[in-house]
This record gives sequence, structure tokens and C-alpha cells, in this order.
Amino acid sequence: MDTVNQQLKNSAAYGFETALQYAQTALDAAEQAIKLNLEFSRQSLLAKASATQALANESDPEKVIEQINGLVSQSLARVVSGSNATLEIITQAQEQFSKLNQQLIETLSQGLLGRVDGFASQAPLGADWAINFFRYGEAAAVAALDGLSQVTPSVAESDGAENGVSEPQPVASKPAISKPASRKPRASRPAA
Repeated sequence: MDTVNQQLKNSAAYGFETALQYAQTALDAAEQAIKLNLEFSRQSLLAKASATQALANESDPEKVIEQINGLVSQSLARVVSGSNATLEIITQAQEQFSKLNQQLIETLSQGLLGRVDGFASQAPLGADWAINFFRYGEAAAVAALDGLSQVTPSVAESDGAENGVSEPQPVASKPAISKPASRKPRASRPAA
């Protein structure tokens, strides 16, 4: 009975530790994102204040337009760099979660196989096929989870490379709307 209680105590402690690791990873990522957003806001406000002052001192309309265009491109560049930094924070957090998931799966798998071996030693005759069936199923599930954990980062990397924004793209103009071709009037039916 003491070994069962000790096993339950160890499982609960491991679960609590794992939950704390997940929470710490999430809090670290949130802290980094908040710092990034605060710094981005500070830089944006400073840039807008200096731009407003520069525009207020300018009297030539052509130079004002040039300055506004320059400010827009600078602003877009800051947004893209902020988005890339946010993506980096999210990617790091995802990697940490993947590592924690892998550790958890390995630990649970080892514990489950140990319990199955314990049950197998006490199983009645003829139950070997059920135990082997369970072991094969568990091995297949672990292999599937390993495959998913290996595929997920590569998909995330390839998706980020394909959809990453390196510089602002111009907005395409809308095509002109053409009027539909006029229809020929239908011939009326003769009255019966």
C-alpha cells in the first residue's frame, strides 16, 4: 500500500512541477511580449512627436508630402520589425512548450509501460494477447506523437519563411467595375 501511495505522491509532484514549468514558460513569453510592446509604443510616440514638430515647422507643401511619405515608410518598417520580434518570442515559447510536451510524453510512457509490466506479472493465463495488444497500441501512439512533435517545428519554420514579410508591399488598386452586358428582352408568351 505504501508503494501505491508513494507512486501517487510522485505522480502528483511531477504533475505539479510540469504545470509550473508550463506556467513559467507562458509568463516569460508574456513578459517579453509586454516589454516589446511598451518599447514599440515608446519609440512610436517619440517618432510621431518629432515628426509632428518637423511638419509644423515646414511651409513648403511638396516637402511636407515628402516628409509624410518618409514617415509612413519608417512607420511600416517599425511595424514589420515589431511583428518579426513578436514572432520570434512566440516561436521561442512554442519550442519550450514542445520540449515540455516531449518530456511529459516520455515520462508518462515510461510510467505506463512500468505499470503494464506490473499488471502483466499478475495477469491470469491467456491474458498475454491483451497485454501485447496494449503495448503495441501504446508504442504506436508514442511513435505518432514523436512524428507530430518532429513535424510541427518544421511546418512552423516553413510557414514562417513562406509568409514572412520582409518589407512593405504596395497595395494593389481595385479593378474598375464594368457594367453588365444588357440583356435582350424575352419574348412574351402568347395568351391561351
